[in-house]
Formats: sequence, C-alpha cells, structure tokens
Amino acid sequence: MTAGKPTELRILQMYLWTLTTPYYVNGRRVGLLARHGDYDVRLIECQKSAHGDAAPIWIELFDRKNNVSLDSSSGHDFEEAAAAADSLISRARELHTESQ
Repeated sequence: MTAGKPTELRILQMYLWTLTTPYYVNGRRVGLLARHGDYDVRLIECQKSAHGDAAPIWIELFDRKNNVSLDSSSGHDFEEAAAAADSLISRARELHTESQ
C-alpha cells in the first residue's frame, strides 16, 4: 500500500499540534490521526532512549472501549509513518465495521 500525501500532511499537522497544544497520555504527547467507532489511530510522542535510536514518529491503533493498544508502528520519515498510519487506519475501519 502506498501512502498518500494527505496522510503525510495529517501526520505533520498532528505533530505540530502536539508540540503547541499537547494532549497527554501516560506522560507522552498524543495526536489523533483518525477515529472509527471505538478505534483511534494516534500519533504518539516517542520516548527518547539513552542511545538516541528511537524512531521519531510512532503510530498506534488504540481500542478506547477496552483501553488497550492493539498495534503500533514507527517510522523515521513521513513516508514510512504515512504507510504505517494508512495501514492502521484501514484496520481501525475494518474493526469498527466488524463490531457493528
């Protein structure tokens, strides 16, 4: 699946939003990329490791009903992150459809 520029733009917008208007979950800034029913795809602030090897962009599929992360992915650039986000958004849409 090739990620489109709209997803890359949305990741950039949410990244900037988390810097200026932070919403915190477990001490990390979070931005919502998509929501389908009880399923959120979120941009998560990465924890910085002592080695500096953490990927700068972390995407998570989160089940709000059960308060659990179902899947996550990271990327070192917007293209990688957008591909991961598109995949998780598609999965969130499927899970929501199946739950109806």
